[in-house]
Amino acid sequence: NKHMIDAALEGFKKADKQDGGNCFDCKKNIIKYGVVRGDWKAAEAAAEQLLSRAQADNRLALAHFDFGFVYCRRA
Repeated sequence: NKHMIDAALEGFKKADKQDGGNCFDCKKNIIKYGVVRGDWKAAEAAAEQLLSRAQADNRLALAHFDFGFVYCRRA
């Protein structure tokens, strides 16, 4: 709400780390705010982690979408 994108991104990175890297919602938000901020390294890493951990068909499809989204926005 306060347009503090940097703080939000760092907060989600910290929360994901505290959760042992298993926070699905944190990774989605890292992708979202990483793309907005231009932090491609963080966005790509989160997308790769989602892709590697996706097991169900619907989660796998969403992970592929997120991964493609990051690369399309980067170009």
